[in-house]
Amino acid sequence: MKMRMGILMLAALLLSVSNSFAEEMKAEQEVAAEAKSVDNKICPIDGAVIGSMDEAIKVEHEGKIYNLCCEPCVQAFKEDPEKFHAIADKEVGMKHDEDKHVEEHADHDHHDHEKK
Repeated sequence: MKMRMGILMLAALLLSVSNSFAEEMKAEQEVAAEAKSVDNKICPIDGAVIGSMDEAIKVEHEGKIYNLCCEPCVQAFKEDPEKFHAIADKEVGMKHDEDKHVEEHADHDHHDHEKK
């Protein structure tokens, strides 16, 4: 009898834990669905080109999705997200500045500026 009661209690506990886990996963997916990709091409942790080691690992932080190069970098990001999201945001900001510069100068001919 004690054995059956123990099994029932264990089953109830496992069911409770699995429901809690499912709810947590659903909440994370909803947040990720609303998050915007930063589209960083360089890993803010170790400077590797995203995709050079393996497929990018995406991590959500404060409504933004950051690309990381590997699992160890995910842990580092989680330990200090403020530091690393600032690095990624800066990289993307610099990229956007370069793109804007190219767009601004696309309407004229580029020529050799070397002095002769």
